[in-house]
Amino acid sequence: MKKRWIALDADKLIFECTEGKYIKENTFDNEKVKLKPHMERFKQLVKDTEDRISADMLGKCKIKGIKVFFSDPDTNFRYDIYPEYKANRPASDRSPLFYRLRKKLLKKYGYVKNTEADDVVAYYVREKNYIGASFDKDLLYGVAGDWFDTYFARQYMIETTKPQADRFNLIQTLMGDKEDNIKGLPIDSKYDMIPMNPLPEGHTRQPFKVTEKVAIEMLDEYGWNWEGIIQAYKSKGKTEEQALLTRRLTDMTQWSPKKGIRLIKL
Repeated sequence: MKKRWIALDADKLIFECTEGKYIKENTFDNEKVKLKPHMERFKQLVKDTEDRISADMLGKCKIKGIKVFFSDPDTNFRYDIYPEYKANRPASDRSPLFYRLRKKLLKKYGYVKNTEADDVVAYYVREKNYIGASFDKDLLYGVAGDWFDTYFARQYMIETTKPQADRFNLIQTLMGDKEDNIKGLPIDSKYDMIPMNPLPEGHTRQPFKVTEKVAIEMLDEYGWNWEGIIQAYKSKGKTEEQALLTRRLTDMTQWSPKKGIRLIKL
């Protein structure tokens, strides 16, 4: 029976260990909280993930172990090509404990500079036949391979095929990603923003964008390929360059250990 590694996107676990719903103590104002129990909780969550995947893959493969990956805490290549990346998220107001634990974990496990954990995990799933573990839909459905959804309410295996991943990424290129402030196509080419009453200071409004249903209808009309994407963008008054930027921001295949970041060219 073949043996396989697990590649874990561990960014979310830092939050779960310091500010998640199971944390009872007030950590926001207490910089003297000891790290040891939170480090132990992190290790336990990692082990729980490995054990669950081992059980789910019983009879299919043996698990060699689990490797933990984190994002560069300071930046990543997406900010270089789109400074507004994730700009819709308010400035993080994490507890001192969050940053202390992250610093210790990054020192222990390391990270790949100028990347997100997603990019690195995706490489090992695509190229090294690792089993991926994440709660991020861009990984679970946008990268072909075997995945374990780590979201606490799901916790199950997903097998994503190459055609399914290709389909997801084409739809995503039309929709963008609201959570990461990646702008998709507007419903109407006349609007990038529906005029309404001014918002309170510090708030932004997202335009009414193409939904998944509309994206599928457009691809059915124009074609499930890059030419179809171009035609869809042009139908909304947008350019091929804008389509390519969206694809580069959402694509998880642009990093490798030998070549580093190589932006996708279509």
